[in-house]
Amino acid sequence: MKKICIFLAALVVGMGSAQAGGFFIGEQGARAEGMGGAFTGVADDPTAAWFNPAGIAFQEGMSGTLNLDIIMPNNEYTDTFGIGGPAGRTYKAKQDTFVVPHGYLIYNMPDSALAFSLAINTPFGLSTDWTGSGAPFSTTALAAVIPPLAPATVTFSRIEMVNVNPSVAFKVNENFSIAAGLTYYNVFNADLDNPFLRFSGNGDGWGYNLAVLYRNGGLGIGASYRSQVKTDLSGTGLYPLGLAPFPPGFSTAGSTSITFPDMFNFGVSYQVDPSLLISADVDWVNWTTYDRLVIVQPALGAAGTLTSVRNWNSTVAFRVGMEWSLDDDQKLRLGYVFDPTPIETVYFTPRIPGNDRQLFNIGYGYAFDDKTSLDLAYSYVLLSDRTQTASAAVFYNGTYKANAHIIAASLTHHF
Repeated sequence: MKKICIFLAALVVGMGSAQAGGFFIGEQGARAEGMGGAFTGVADDPTAAWFNPAGIAFQEGMSGTLNLDIIMPNNEYTDTFGIGGPAGRTYKAKQDTFVVPHGYLIYNMPDSALAFSLAINTPFGLSTDWTGSGAPFSTTALAAVIPPLAPATVTFSRIEMVNVNPSVAFKVNENFSIAAGLTYYNVFNADLDNPFLRFSGNGDGWGYNLAVLYRNGGLGIGASYRSQVKTDLSGTGLYPLGLAPFPPGFSTAGSTSITFPDMFNFGVSYQVDPSLLISADVDWVNWTTYDRLVIVQPALGAAGTLTSVRNWNSTVAFRVGMEWSLDDDQKLRLGYVFDPTPIETVYFTPRIPGNDRQLFNIGYGYAFDDKTSLDLAYSYVLLSDRTQTASAAVFYNGTYKANAHIIAASLTHHF
C-alpha cells in the first residue's frame, strides 16, 4: 500500500494553498467547487467519496471522476514600520503555479445495499517561498544583530501529501445510508527552511472517516467526520552556515511530527424544482491539533531540539451554493465561502501569512451524453489584510496581503 501511495503521490506536480484557513485545500472537485464546496448534503457524483461517502449508496453502477486544480497564490509583505529597511517597502513571495490532481471511483453492487468508493486526493498542502525576496524575516541581517531571532527567520515552507481513502457504504433503507472508511496520509515532502537551518522530511499515518446521508424527495441532509491523523516524519537538518563546532554544510538526522486536524461537515441541500438545486454546509476543523512544532536532532543533544509554539484555534467555515440547469446538457453553478483563520496574532509567522478568507465561485457543467460529463470552475480567493504590530520576532511586524486564483476541471464517466 505504501509503495502504491508513493507512486500516486509522484503524480502530484506540486501543491499549495491560498495561505489561509490553515493549510486545508477544500477544492476537491470542479462541480462541488462551483457550488462553494457545499456538497455534504448533495453527494450525488463520484466526489462523494471525499465529501460524503454515504452518498455513494444512492448512486448506481460504477463511475469515476478525474479532477485537476490549478492554484495561483500571491503573497506580499509591507515593512510598515521600517524594521529591516525603508518604511513602506513591499516584498513579494515567489509566485508559483501549483497543479493538484484528484481521483475518485465508486461502485454500487447490483441488487445489494453495499457500495464502495476510493478517493485519492490532496486535502492539505502548503508552499510559501520567501527565498530571495529580501523580506527582513528571510535574511540573516537582523538575526545577526539579535541572535535569538535566528530560529524565527523564514525562507521556504512546504507540505506535499496524498490521501488514499477507501470507504464502504450501506443503504439502510430508501431514505438513509451510512458509511465508514480508512484514511492513509503519506507526506512525501515536508520542508521548513530558514537561512540557518533547512529541515526536510517525510512520513505517513492512518485515520478513519464516518458519514451519514438522509434523502427524502428533494431534501438531502448529510454529515461527515474525518479523524485526525498523526504523521511521524523523519528527515535531515542541514546547516548552510555551519553550527559550532561543525563546519558550513553540516547535516544531521532529525524528526518531527504533524497531526492533521479532524473535521466535521454538516450539509443540507434542496432540489427546489427540476432546474434549481441549492445547498449549504457548515464545516468544523479542529486546528488545535497543530499546537506546536518540535524538531528533534539527537546528535546535537539538547541544542538539537527546536520548538515552535503554534496554538491554533478550531474554525467553523460556512459554504453556500446553487446549481441551475440551463437545459438537459448544461448547468451553471455559483458559490460563496467564508473561512476564518485559525491563527491568533501572537502565534502568527510568515510561513502561513494568511487571514480570514472569502471565496467567490462560479462553475459550468456540460454533459456530452448519458455517460460522460465535463465540469469547470473558477474561484477567486480574497484574504483580509493582516497587520502585525506586536510579534515577539520583531521582523514579522508589518502588513501582509494575499489572494489566489483557482481553476478546476473534472471529467466524470459512468461505466
